[in-house]
Amino acid sequence: MKEIAIVHFQPLERYPPVMNIINTLANYKDKSKTEVYTTLNPDGNWFKKEGIKINRITQNNKSSIKRYWCYFVFNLLTTIKLFIQKPSIILGIETLSFFPIYIYKVFNKNAYIVLHHHEYYPLDFISKSSAYYKFLHKVEKKLYKLVDCVSLTNDDRLGFFLDDYKFIDKNKLIISENFPPYDWVDIAKQNKKPVPDDIIRIVHVGSLGGQTMYVKEIVDWVIAQNGKYQLDFYTENIETDVKEYLIKLNFNYIRLMGSIKYFELPKMLVNYDIGLTIYKKCFVNTTYLVPNKVLEYLACGLYVWYSSDLISTSKFVKKNKLNGCVEIDFRNNNIVVPEVFKKSFNLNENYYNLFKSLNVLEQKIINQII
Repeated sequence: MKEIAIVHFQPLERYPPVMNIINTLANYKDKSKTEVYTTLNPDGNWFKKEGIKINRITQNNKSSIKRYWCYFVFNLLTTIKLFIQKPSIILGIETLSFFPIYIYKVFNKNAYIVLHHHEYYPLDFISKSSAYYKFLHKVEKKLYKLVDCVSLTNDDRLGFFLDDYKFIDKNKLIISENFPPYDWVDIAKQNKKPVPDDIIRIVHVGSLGGQTMYVKEIVDWVIAQNGKYQLDFYTENIETDVKEYLIKLNFNYIRLMGSIKYFELPKMLVNYDIGLTIYKKCFVNTTYLVPNKVLEYLACGLYVWYSSDLISTSKFVKKNKLNGCVEIDFRNNNIVVPEVFKKSFNLNENYYNLFKSLNVLEQKIINQII
């Protein structure tokens, strides 16, 4: 029986890829025992999985004093728990999770360590961060010399990562996209129902920010279409000014819907025709991003409109010949959409073939179990 530990400082509910990994590992509970070390979710700890022990260690806080106390408690208790558990396989996710793993690896050299980055933060960003984060980054660089695998989410980010950390063995690096569960395809097909009217329904799921996203631009465009399109926003993370702006609109075809739990998305998304990703070119982290939502929209049979600012998304679409994905320039209300549009389930065979098997990161861990 293999002991597996997953160290993920941020609350699990805000990071679907790690929930998907936990769900996959639950299928191997006859050969492994998995424990997760994370923090409390202020919006409720709704994610649970039979056969997986989830340790919720303290809660992050906006107050700087309470936040640093949280860091201290998390690092101390997670380190102690790792030594008690004695895992032979550890998955660590993002820099804030790496300190306990480094301490454990120093004393347990045979432990198989996999690190994954949801995001990419360039060195100049890190140089401007807090003293604590700089300290963790020093620990992180030491850990890179000891680990067995480091995972990033696309080719561009892997290239930047190699430029930043030239000492890392290239053979230890993998690309692992954040695909949703494969059964979402079947769930979406089973729940898709014909809609009697001719309104084209657009949905945006995820955080909303006025400075980092083309919110006003897409809203203005929908209003100008005089009822041909309906746009719904599902979010639990929205800037105050954006929320006030959307509420004051009082326009029937623009709706702010609140949040929805991740695993309920397929049944909701099939009520729409188009999924949006509207990031602006503000940061390296977003410019070189293939948003999880692009992959989730496609799995549920939606067309995808993505910002022309998303360089990695454009490359991903072209490389895999994904029809139904449209690159749109949202700047200055310069939105031009394709004339041809069919309100039907868009079975995108090229996309489905991409994620039929386990993602690369999951496969790395499972190979150690079996």
